Amino acid sequence: AHPKEILALDADKLKYVVGEAIRLKAEVVALDEKEQHVRSTLNFGHTVGHAVEAVKSPQMLHGECVSIGMAIEACLARDLGEFTTAAVGRIIR
Repeated sequence: AHPKEILALDADKLKYVVGEAIRLKAEVVALDEKEQHVRSTLNFGHTVGHAVEAVKSPQMLHGECVSIGMAIEACLARDLGEFTTAAVGRIIR
């Protein structure tokens, strides 16, 4: 990851990050076309995020709603003993 370059909107780094995200998503989808195993990880944040989006659209973008969903779902996972507090902190930051 190259957070400084990405936040500075460095075109080369952004192209690389977006390209890698697309490649990885395609790889996961190809491994689990029926969404029964590893592909479900791509949905992280979407369950709660879609609920937020239903209430806040069009004021908030889809990605903003999903990021809120990720934070809430991470807290739920922590409360269920599946995530550490440190992992939640990394997601929320």
